[in-house]
Amino acid sequence: MDEAYESIDWRTVFLVAGMLPLGTAMETTGTARYIADLMLKAIGSWGPMAALAGMYLLAAIITQPMSNAATMVLVVPIALDTALSLGANHLAFTLAVVIGAATSFLTPVGHKANVLVFGPGGYKFFDYARVGALLTVFLFIVTMIAIPIFFPLFP
Repeated sequence: MDEAYESIDWRTVFLVAGMLPLGTAMETTGTARYIADLMLKAIGSWGPMAALAGMYLLAAIITQPMSNAATMVLVVPIALDTALSLGANHLAFTLAVVIGAATSFLTPVGHKANVLVFGPGGYKFFDYARVGALLTVFLFIVTMIAIPIFFPLFP
């Protein structure tokens, strides 16, 4: 048990604890709305599916260096503002962020389990990227097909 406690990467724990208030602050100060407006300007003319894909990809990219919980707290307010601006189903956009934030397969620091096995397993940084890239692309395709089926973009 002592060995398990010694192997905990406390930087990860403090990163998650520090990011949770950041998501709240982004919503309170209007930063989430500002980022949502920027995304809509960039990809909004391509339609709601592009915006949905953008939310997924934003969460998938942000979750690589930080925890998935912190990513969700950070990106869900942006997704909600984007969905409301488009008049789209907010549940579909939230689900895209949740699934995107769970795809922390490209780096060893994206998920607590990756961090725990990185050193003791003798893995290299790019071992995660090699396997994780295909898995991330596969989940992106499946998610973009499944979400509109189960959660129509315009209810």
